[in-house]
Amino acid sequence: MDWGAELRKFRNTVGMKQDVAASHLGVSQAYISRMESGNARPSQSLAERICKLIQTPKHRPHFEHWLATVLHSPHLLVLSSLQDRDVRVEAVSPALEAAGSPWTGYRKGHMISEELGEAASAEIERLIRLGVFSGEVSAVDGLWYSQTGETVRFWRTINVPVRDQIGNWYLHSTHVEAAREAYEARLQNEGESLLVYLFGRSKPVPARQLLQDQPPGPPAR
Repeated sequence: MDWGAELRKFRNTVGMKQDVAASHLGVSQAYISRMESGNARPSQSLAERICKLIQTPKHRPHFEHWLATVLHSPHLLVLSSLQDRDVRVEAVSPALEAAGSPWTGYRKGHMISEELGEAASAEIERLIRLGVFSGEVSAVDGLWYSQTGETVRFWRTINVPVRDQIGNWYLHSTHVEAAREAYEARLQNEGESLLVYLFGRSKPVPARQLLQDQPPGPPAR
Protein backbone atom coordinates (compact mmCIF):
# COMPACT_ATOMS: atom_id res chain seq x y z
CA MET A 1 0.00 0.00 0.00
CA ASP A 2 1.34 3.43 -0.97
CA TRP A 3 0.22 5.23 2.17
CA GLY A 4 1.59 8.56 0.97
CA ALA A 5 -0.55 8.43 -2.16
CA GLU A 6 -3.59 7.26 -0.17
CA LEU A 7 -3.20 10.08 2.33
CA ARG A 8 -2.79 12.69 -0.42
CA LYS A 9 -5.91 11.37 -2.18
CA PHE A 10 -7.85 11.46 1.09
CA ARG A 11 -6.75 15.01 1.88
CA ASN A 12 -7.69 16.23 -1.59
CA THR A 13 -11.08 14.56 -1.31
CA VAL A 14 -12.03 16.05 2.06
CA GLY A 15 -10.12 19.33 1.71
CA MET A 16 -7.73 18.66 4.62
CA LYS A 17 -4.43 20.55 4.74
CA GLN A 18 -1.13 18.83 5.46
CA ASP A 19 -0.73 20.47 8.86
CA VAL A 20 -4.16 19.25 9.96
CA ALA A 21 -3.38 15.71 8.80
CA ALA A 22 -0.04 15.91 10.63
CA SER A 23 -1.78 16.89 13.88
CA HIS A 24 -4.20 13.96 13.55
CA LEU A 25 -1.33 11.53 12.93
CA GLY A 26 1.13 12.88 15.48
CA VAL A 27 3.91 13.72 13.01
CA SER A 28 5.31 16.90 11.49
CA GLN A 29 3.96 18.58 8.36
CA ALA A 30 7.40 18.14 6.82
CA TYR A 31 7.16 14.39 7.31
CA ILE A 32 3.71 14.33 5.67
CA SER A 33 5.18 16.20 2.70
CA ARG A 34 8.07 13.74 2.37
CA MET A 35 5.76 10.74 2.68
CA GLU A 36 3.32 12.03 0.06
CA SER A 37 6.18 12.74 -2.35
CA GLY A 38 7.50 9.19 -1.90
CA ASN A 39 10.61 10.16 0.07
CA ALA A 40 9.54 8.55 3.36
CA ARG A 41 7.79 5.32 4.29
CA PRO A 42 5.54 5.22 7.37
CA SER A 43 6.13 2.79 10.19
CA GLN A 44 3.55 0.08 10.81
CA SER A 45 2.02 2.07 13.67
CA LEU A 46 1.79 5.22 11.52
CA ALA A 47 0.27 3.24 8.65
CA GLU A 48 -2.40 2.00 11.07
CA ARG A 49 -3.11 5.59 12.17
CA ILE A 50 -3.41 6.69 8.54
CA CYS A 51 -5.85 3.85 7.87
CA LYS A 52 -7.92 4.83 10.91
CA LEU A 53 -7.95 8.50 9.85
CA ILE A 54 -9.11 7.67 6.34
CA GLN A 55 -11.91 5.43 7.64
CA THR A 56 -13.18 7.79 10.37
CA PRO A 57 -16.85 8.60 9.60
CA LYS A 58 -16.54 12.29 10.51
CA HIS A 59 -14.00 12.70 7.73
CA ARG A 60 -16.32 11.32 5.06
CA PRO A 61 -16.74 13.69 2.10
CA HIS A 62 -19.98 15.66 2.46
CA PHE A 63 -21.14 14.42 -0.93
CA GLU A 64 -21.33 10.87 0.45
CA HIS A 65 -24.15 12.09 2.70
CA TRP A 66 -26.07 13.23 -0.38
CA LEU A 67 -25.53 9.80 -1.90
CA ALA A 68 -26.84 8.20 1.29
CA THR A 69 -30.07 10.23 1.10
CA VAL A 70 -30.69 8.57 -2.27
CA LEU A 71 -29.42 5.04 -1.66
CA HIS A 72 -31.36 4.59 1.60
CA SER A 73 -34.55 6.51 0.82
CA PRO A 74 -38.01 4.89 0.69
CA HIS A 75 -39.05 7.56 -1.82
CA LEU A 76 -38.46 8.00 -5.56
CA LEU A 77 -35.06 9.67 -5.77
CA VAL A 78 -32.49 10.04 -8.56
CA LEU A 79 -29.04 11.60 -8.50
CA SER A 80 -27.83 12.53 -11.97
CA SER A 81 -25.03 14.39 -13.73
CA LEU A 82 -24.54 16.04 -17.10
CA GLN A 83 -22.04 14.41 -19.46
CA ASP A 84 -21.63 16.69 -22.47
CA ARG A 85 -25.34 17.18 -23.28
CA ASP A 86 -26.51 13.82 -21.93
CA VAL A 87 -27.91 13.16 -18.46
CA ARG A 88 -26.31 10.21 -16.65
CA VAL A 89 -27.87 8.45 -13.66
CA GLU A 90 -25.41 8.33 -10.74
CA ALA A 91 -27.65 6.73 -8.10
CA VAL A 92 -31.29 5.77 -7.56
CA SER A 93 -33.30 4.86 -4.48
CA PRO A 94 -34.55 1.29 -3.95
CA ALA A 95 -38.10 2.60 -4.27
CA LEU A 96 -37.43 3.99 -7.74
CA GLU A 97 -35.82 0.72 -8.85
CA ALA A 98 -39.01 -1.07 -7.83
CA ALA A 99 -41.43 1.51 -9.25
CA GLY A 100 -41.61 0.07 -12.77
CA SER A 101 -42.44 2.15 -15.84
CA PRO A 102 -41.25 4.76 -16.70
CA TRP A 103 -38.27 4.14 -14.39
CA THR A 104 -37.46 0.65 -15.65
CA GLY A 105 -33.75 0.37 -16.35
CA TYR A 106 -32.75 3.31 -14.19
CA ARG A 107 -29.44 2.25 -12.65
CA LYS A 108 -26.08 3.88 -12.11
CA GLY A 109 -24.58 4.63 -15.51
CA HIS A 110 -27.92 4.72 -17.37
CA MET A 111 -28.05 7.54 -19.92
CA ILE A 112 -31.50 9.14 -19.94
CA SER A 113 -32.87 9.30 -23.48
CA GLU A 114 -36.43 9.18 -24.82
CA GLU A 115 -37.88 6.61 -22.43
CA LEU A 116 -39.88 9.25 -20.52
CA GLY A 117 -41.54 10.57 -23.67
CA GLU A 118 -41.07 13.57 -25.94
CA ALA A 119 -42.55 16.14 -23.54
CA ALA A 120 -40.38 14.94 -20.66
CA SER A 121 -37.29 15.10 -22.87
CA ALA A 122 -38.16 18.70 -23.69
CA GLU A 123 -38.46 19.49 -19.98
CA ILE A 124 -35.06 17.92 -19.30
CA GLU A 125 -33.55 20.14 -21.98
CA ARG A 126 -35.16 23.15 -20.31
CA LEU A 127 -33.67 22.11 -16.96
CA ILE A 128 -30.23 21.96 -18.57
CA ARG A 129 -30.70 25.43 -20.03
CA LEU A 130 -31.74 26.74 -16.60
CA GLY A 131 -28.37 25.66 -15.23
CA VAL A 132 -29.43 22.96 -12.79
CA PHE A 133 -26.26 21.01 -13.60
CA SER A 134 -23.99 23.97 -12.95
CA GLY A 135 -25.48 25.35 -9.74
CA GLU A 136 -26.96 28.46 -11.34
CA VAL A 137 -30.30 28.07 -9.54
CA SER A 138 -31.25 27.04 -6.02
CA ALA A 139 -33.98 24.56 -6.99
CA VAL A 140 -36.64 23.82 -9.60
CA ASP A 141 -40.15 22.61 -8.76
CA GLY A 142 -41.52 20.79 -11.79
CA LEU A 143 -44.89 19.31 -12.71
CA TRP A 144 -44.56 17.18 -15.83
CA TYR A 145 -45.72 13.94 -17.41
CA SER A 146 -44.13 10.79 -18.75
CA GLN A 147 -45.61 8.95 -21.71
CA THR A 148 -44.72 5.36 -22.55
CA GLY A 149 -46.97 3.92 -25.22
CA GLU A 150 -50.53 4.71 -24.23
CA THR A 151 -49.65 5.20 -20.55
CA VAL A 152 -49.44 8.78 -19.28
CA ARG A 153 -48.36 9.48 -15.70
CA PHE A 154 -47.98 12.84 -14.00
CA TRP A 155 -45.17 13.74 -11.62
CA ARG A 156 -44.08 16.50 -9.31
CA THR A 157 -40.29 16.70 -8.99
CA ILE A 158 -38.13 18.86 -6.74
CA ASN A 159 -34.72 19.29 -8.36
CA VAL A 160 -31.83 20.56 -6.22
CA PRO A 161 -28.30 21.10 -7.60
CA VAL A 162 -25.59 19.69 -5.30
CA ARG A 163 -21.82 19.73 -5.62
CA ASP A 164 -19.20 17.20 -4.58
CA GLN A 165 -15.94 17.94 -2.78
CA ILE A 166 -13.98 18.57 -5.98
CA GLY A 167 -16.51 20.89 -7.59
CA ASN A 168 -18.55 18.57 -9.84
CA TRP A 169 -22.27 19.35 -10.00
CA TYR A 170 -25.12 16.84 -9.72
CA LEU A 171 -28.91 17.04 -9.64
CA HIS A 172 -30.78 15.59 -6.66
CA SER A 173 -34.35 14.88 -7.82
CA THR A 174 -37.26 13.78 -5.64
CA HIS A 175 -40.31 12.47 -7.54
CA VAL A 176 -43.90 12.14 -6.34
CA GLU A 177 -46.72 10.94 -8.57
CA ALA A 178 -49.26 13.72 -9.15
CA ALA A 179 -52.74 14.09 -10.58
CA ARG A 180 -53.46 15.43 -14.06
CA GLU A 181 -55.55 18.11 -12.37
CA ALA A 182 -52.50 19.41 -10.46
CA TYR A 183 -50.49 19.62 -13.66
CA GLU A 184 -53.28 21.40 -15.54
CA ALA A 185 -53.87 23.78 -12.62
CA ARG A 186 -50.24 24.86 -12.66
CA LEU A 187 -50.32 25.50 -16.39
CA GLN A 188 -53.49 27.53 -15.97
CA ASN A 189 -52.36 29.50 -12.90
CA GLU A 190 -48.67 29.95 -13.68
CA GLY A 191 -48.56 29.44 -17.45
CA GLU A 192 -45.63 27.18 -16.71
CA SER A 193 -44.70 23.66 -15.60
CA LEU A 194 -41.32 24.59 -14.03
CA LEU A 195 -41.00 27.05 -11.14
CA VAL A 196 -37.43 28.18 -10.50
CA TYR A 197 -36.04 29.19 -7.12
CA LEU A 198 -33.25 31.72 -7.55
CA PHE A 199 -30.68 32.61 -4.92
CA GLY A 200 -31.75 35.51 -2.74
CA ARG A 201 -35.43 35.29 -3.71
CA SER A 202 -38.11 33.59 -1.66
CA LYS A 203 -40.70 33.26 -4.43
CA PRO A 204 -40.12 31.10 -7.50
CA VAL A 205 -40.01 32.45 -11.03
CA PRO A 206 -41.73 30.74 -13.98
CA ALA A 207 -39.06 29.16 -16.17
CA ARG A 208 -40.43 30.77 -19.33
CA GLN A 209 -39.42 34.20 -17.99
CA LEU A 210 -35.80 33.04 -17.79
CA LEU A 211 -35.74 30.93 -20.94
CA GLN A 212 -37.98 33.05 -23.15
CA ASP A 213 -39.90 29.97 -24.27
CA GLN A 214 -43.04 28.00 -23.50
CA PRO A 215 -43.45 24.66 -21.70
CA PRO A 216 -44.59 21.54 -23.56
CA GLY A 217 -48.34 21.30 -23.95
CA PRO A 218 -50.51 18.83 -22.00
CA PRO A 219 -51.19 15.36 -23.36
CA ALA A 220 -54.44 14.60 -25.12
CA ARG A 221 -57.18 13.22 -22.93
